[in-house]
Amino acid sequence: MMYMRVLYIDDDEGFVHGAENSLSDLGGFHVDVSMSSADALEKLRESRYDAIISEHALPVIDGIGTLKNLRLAGDAIPFVFFTAAHGEDTAIEALNAGADFYLRKGVDSVAQQGFLINTVRWLVAGKRACCLPVPLQSELRMILDSSDEPIVFTGLDRIILWANKSFLASHGVEAHDAVGKHCYEVAWGRDVPCVHCKVSEVISAGKSVSSEVAYPDGRFALVTAYPVTDNEGVVWGFVEKETDITAIKDAQEAVRQEKEKYTLLIQSANDMIYLHTLLPGGNPGRILEVNDAACMRMGYSREEFLQMGIYDLNDPDLDGHLNSLISEIGGKGRSIFEWRHLTKAGDVVPVEVSVNHFKLDGTPVALSVVRDITERKEAEMALRMREQEYRDLVENMNEVIFRLDPNGKFTYIGPAIEKMAGDVRYSPSELIGKDFIDYIYPTDRSRVRAQFRERLSGISRKSTFRLLTKVGDERWVLESSRPIREDGAIVGVQGVFLDITDVKRMGAALKKANKKLNILSSITRHDILNQITSMDLYLELIEDDSEDPQKRRDFFEAAEGIMGNLERIITFTRMYEDLGVNEPEWQDIAAVVEQEMVPISGGLAVTNEVCGLEVYADCMLGKVFSNLVGNSVMHGGDAHGVTVSFEVYEAEGCIIVTDDGVGIPTDMKEKIFQKGVGKNTGFGLFLSREILDLTGLSIRETGVPGVGARFEILVPEGNYRHVSRA
Repeated sequence: MMYMRVLYIDDDEGFVHGAENSLSDLGGFHVDVSMSSADALEKLRESRYDAIISEHALPVIDGIGTLKNLRLAGDAIPFVFFTAAHGEDTAIEALNAGADFYLRKGVDSVAQQGFLINTVRWLVAGKRACCLPVPLQSELRMILDSSDEPIVFTGLDRIILWANKSFLASHGVEAHDAVGKHCYEVAWGRDVPCVHCKVSEVISAGKSVSSEVAYPDGRFALVTAYPVTDNEGVVWGFVEKETDITAIKDAQEAVRQEKEKYTLLIQSANDMIYLHTLLPGGNPGRILEVNDAACMRMGYSREEFLQMGIYDLNDPDLDGHLNSLISEIGGKGRSIFEWRHLTKAGDVVPVEVSVNHFKLDGTPVALSVVRDITERKEAEMALRMREQEYRDLVENMNEVIFRLDPNGKFTYIGPAIEKMAGDVRYSPSELIGKDFIDYIYPTDRSRVRAQFRERLSGISRKSTFRLLTKVGDERWVLESSRPIREDGAIVGVQGVFLDITDVKRMGAALKKANKKLNILSSITRHDILNQITSMDLYLELIEDDSEDPQKRRDFFEAAEGIMGNLERIITFTRMYEDLGVNEPEWQDIAAVVEQEMVPISGGLAVTNEVCGLEVYADCMLGKVFSNLVGNSVMHGGDAHGVTVSFEVYEAEGCIIVTDDGVGIPTDMKEKIFQKGVGKNTGFGLFLSREILDLTGLSIRETGVPGVGARFEILVPEGNYRHVSRA
């Protein structure tokens, strides 16, 4: 006997147990009983059966519904209706749904049971004979159960006929709690269909319809309803598949939030921001997005901007520079540059553009952050004008502005330095980084260094000192400086100095002029008056002693001497008045000796040992030498000759004039240079010292009394030179 396993479905408990015993005893079948379609579908999910015997009139899901569920799943298991239902329509519907046999329950139950057993055996035998085993209920349901996506099969009345494990798990129910109930009861806990239900759309469209659904627990699903049709295309049920899109929705929400955040950032920016396409070659293309700042500054609405290209904003005057700029940006993919844009009203707006190229969804685009630099440009222009004003002021002022670091090195010096220092001038670039003390006159350095330390200690004051030129000349300056403070600390010294050399010279000249005036006045008032008084005395004596010829002759000789003194005094005043009137010049000493000393030597031998020597001195230098030789003639006693020679003492030149006369007493060596000291007028050596002093020369007497006079004329370095004579 062929072994068969049969599932018997009937909700009539008394009848179903009798039928179970009969089928087991008479037919030899292994019979499992289900009191509902839901329980039957669950058993079919878990076990394989050879045939199904079912009542049609079942609660929730009727027998035909169960049959359609199986046939929809591809299960061709023999299905026999053994039902108390009457009416041809039910039988026809059952057979159209795929029933293999339809048998009404009758009075003769024994005969019907035998007939039912034979029919089942015949159907199963035929099935086994003609068809290879195929994955029907168990295999197909196993496949559907392996899906992670919830799948449910319902009738037109939305009653669940079958659901896979994912559906049951996602809603927290067992199969027997889901099958036979409305889908909206199981999934949503509702008493009426869901508002998002697409059953009506599926029926009318005859094709699948999808919708997004949000669950109370925060999950999101894409629910797709597929129509289930019979052989004639009539929809009789639905299969719904749920695809969990929570992660997608979360990602979309994150993207939305990020976009909202970045949109907020862009719209909150004070700078103008443009997102625009890039054409081939890197040329700027159409504007894709723009922020409010750009709309407000440029005068265009957002809608107008989105119809424009970024090039529509460019100042046409810059078109000639556009290609090189595009090439530069394209090479690096980013750049910061200054440009000019035009507003809708045609106003020019200077801008600073920061552009960055990248791809958005595979499309080359550029993000340009554009800053209005109108105020900066105006400030720069004002600053340039201010700088030019200060530059003009500094470059045209006579004062030299300077700054020194704490080590005394120049960090800045104004261009007025080039107007100083005689014919050979310093440039600012020569002095920057150099120690200022190196440019101070040597004898002033210690004093100026001490004053610099005072400035660093916080003391501000004025001072005068001398600067050195490139050739060693000196220039007097009046300096005023103060310490530089940064964050309370002294970091240097700054100040100005003014060339007062001419003022100094004028002061010296004025001093000498006053001295000359005083001397001339003294001579005029005192010396000449004394001589006149003496003259009056001798005239009275001549008049009183007119009878004595010898006395009268002596008185006349004395009067003639007084007249000679008056002539010499007047001659001196004329020469002294001319002292320093003419510019100094280089003079050949050998020629001076020959011209000024020899003619008046009075028979004294003049030996000149000086050759090729020139001295920079006043034009009256010859009077010095004539006075010296005259002194030897008049006061040298038995002197026989005068010798002129030259020596150098530590770079200082010395012209030596000696004789072999009686010499100068020790107590008179300095007095002889004072005005009025000596025989006759006493002006000769005084005038000589004054002449030499005009150009920094000096004179002294160093001879030995009784051996001879020795006059030394000291000439500073730079005031003498040796020249070759052809």
